[in-house]
Amino acid sequence: MRGFNESFVKGNMVFAIADYFKYREHKGRYSFSALEKKGGRLATKENFPKPEEIPPCSTMFHHSFNSFISWLVMYYTTGAWAHCAMFTKKWLPC
Repeated sequence: MRGFNESFVKGNMVFAIADYFKYREHKGRYSFSALEKKGGRLATKENFPKPEEIPPCSTMFHHSFNSFISWLVMYYTTGAWAHCAMFTKKWLPC
């Protein structure tokens, strides 16, 4: 059984490394179009011209492009978002 476990771990490492390169290159599930399909938008002034008008208790999900820790969260949860926050009045985190 030892050989099975070692090859299983090595196989998973190959998939993890490949996924990390996709993350760094913004491809596959990490591409802008894939994130937009999930309802994601870049946090720019064009997309959020009046942040003060966002209703209290709105939820924000965060996808980072240059963070190894964020990638780990996304990889192990198989999600597109690494962090989330809920906002109260005047765009302050809860």
